[in-house]
Amino acid sequence: EEAELSLGVGHVTTSVLPGYNDNSVIAGHRGTTFRKLDKLIIGDFIIITTNQGSFTYEVNEIRIVEADDETVIVSTPQALLTLVTCYPFDWIGAAPKRYIVTAKLTQSIFNGE
Repeated sequence: EEAELSLGVGHVTTSVLPGYNDNSVIAGHRGTTFRKLDKLIIGDFIIITTNQGSFTYEVNEIRIVEADDETVIVSTPQALLTLVTCYPFDWIGAAPKRYIVTAKLTQSIFNGE
């Protein structure tokens, strides 16, 4: 929801939480939290820390899709992280596309382990 995104990133609740098998989708605004998302490259690592633990992902795909493309929130057989923001980054108003970064889980450290 917009209220969450005004504070930072938001987890798409129809997706799994980070660290679990399937596709964890996180959205953020291109002008704030994800303003440098386009600086990531294939092979970079992303570390997500939650109340449940710390999870390391390796970027394996970057793409630009139409704003109404719902293939970014589909279920996957492996643990993925999908980051979503509006595109182009310098667009004024509602952007017509989405910038998508996909990363595969490489390490999970659950609290208590």
